[in-house]
Amino acid sequence: MKDQAVLVFGGNRGIGAAIVDGFVHDGARVMYASRSPRASTVPFIEADLTDPAVGAQVVDQAASVFFQAEDGIRDDLVTGV
Repeated sequence: MKDQAVLVFGGNRGIGAAIVDGFVHDGARVMYASRSPRASTVPFIEADLTDPAVGAQVVDQAASVFFQAEDGIRDDLVTGV
């Protein structure tokens, strides 16, 4: 994952925070979205992810400031769990 761009939804605590930490450890460029930030230097987008329309806005925002042209987008988001 070295130098790959990763956007994690809900990355401020629990499993999401562990995913962020794992990608950072593996050398990825990581940004996460959630309602509140965590004590971290990882870039953060404030978003209420309970609203389904917000997901696309977060991706657009992250793409405009974080991702590079060679970064692909892969959706691993599972909803309704």
